[in-house]
Amino acid sequence: MREARQSATTGRLRFLPPTTEDGGEWSPNPRNQEEVNNAIKNMDFELVGIGGLTPTYKYVKWLSSQIKRIKPHIPIVAGNMVSTAIPEILLKNTDVDIAVIDEGEETCKELVKGLSEAKNLEDIDGIWFKRDSQIYQTKPRKRIEDLDSLPFPAWDLFPIETYLKSTIHIDY
Repeated sequence: MREARQSATTGRLRFLPPTTEDGGEWSPNPRNQEEVNNAIKNMDFELVGIGGLTPTYKYVKWLSSQIKRIKPHIPIVAGNMVSTAIPEILLKNTDVDIAVIDEGEETCKELVKGLSEAKNLEDIDGIWFKRDSQIYQTKPRKRIEDLDSLPFPAWDLFPIETYLKSTIHIDY
């Protein structure tokens, strides 16, 4: 998939900013619902990942509905506590397709690769997913015992300033 590439220095997935139809990069700083919808329409992407704590549930529900309304074929993956704490509620009541449970480092790498190769989701540990209005749970992924074995994030590849100054208010 175009958005995920393995970094030669860290061995981790690197997510590139989506591009607009004219080839420019989209800034993740929309200010209202119209800007969000325009960004979704104009961006070129093959997968959406949404993460957040459980209180972001209402926003995740709204954002996933906008994405599916505009680009219904795009898989939506949720992670962090919003998916770990309430995976069945999340999948039953939102347009999220896949919930990554607990630690996502290995699961996300395997999931992106599996989706790009049309692998059976049942073979990917650590997720819940829906297919044909049914919800499925795979076996839990084994925890990473040595967290020091994980490389540090490549913060130089992430536009942290954009997120720090980002303010968005959307009535959803």
